[in-house]
Amino acid sequence: MRIEVIGTRGGYGTLSELYVLSENPEFTVVSYEEFIENDKMGRVTPIDARDFEIEFTGLNWNNATPDKMIDGSSTTIWQTEELKNGEEPYFVIDMKKVYNVKEFTYTPRQTADFHGCWLNVTISASADNDNWFTVAENVALEKNLDTKKIVFPEAVEARYIEVLIHEYYAKRVSCAEIGVYQPANAEPDETYVLQPA
Repeated sequence: MRIEVIGTRGGYGTLSELYVLSENPEFTVVSYEEFIENDKMGRVTPIDARDFEIEFTGLNWNNATPDKMIDGSSTTIWQTEELKNGEEPYFVIDMKKVYNVKEFTYTPRQTADFHGCWLNVTISASADNDNWFTVAENVALEKNLDTKKIVFPEAVEARYIEVLIHEYYAKRVSCAEIGVYQPANAEPDETYVLQPA
C-alpha cells in the first residue's frame, strides 16, 4: 500500500496515527449514498420547545415551576414540594401541534445529593388529548446526574406527552431540562425558497 500526498497546507504533510483495518465479514459494505440514508434513519433532531406548554397540577417548590424544564438551561429547575408516600406526580407537555416523536430526554437537577432524581417513569402520548397510548412503560433510570435518553420502539404521532414518575429520590421530583426528538428524516415544518430580487 502506498499513500501519496498530493496537496498540503503550508507545504507540510503531517500524520499523527494511521490505522489499517482488515475486512470484517460481519459488516456490509454500502455506497456513500446508502450510508447517508441509513444514518438519517437512525438519527433524531430536537423539536423546538420554545412554544411548548407544560401542565402540572401539584405543588411546586418556591419558583421552581415546570416551564424551567424547557428554558434551555440546566441551571434552572422544576421541583415539587415534598410528596406523600406512594404519590406519583405527572405532567403533560403540549407541543402545540402533532409531531412524529421518537425520543425523550431528561436531565436531572444538577445537585450532588441527587435530590428529586427520577428512578422509574412511564411516558404516554396522544395526538388529540383524548386517545392516549403508552410509549415507554416503567422505565428504570439510574440515580446520577447524566442526561437520560428514552427511545421509543417506533416513532409516534403526538401533540401531547405525559410523563408519570412512579419512583423518585428524597420525596421530591425535580428536573433541570427535558427534550423531545423527532427522526432526522422527518419532513421540515416549513420550506423557504430564495428568489432573486
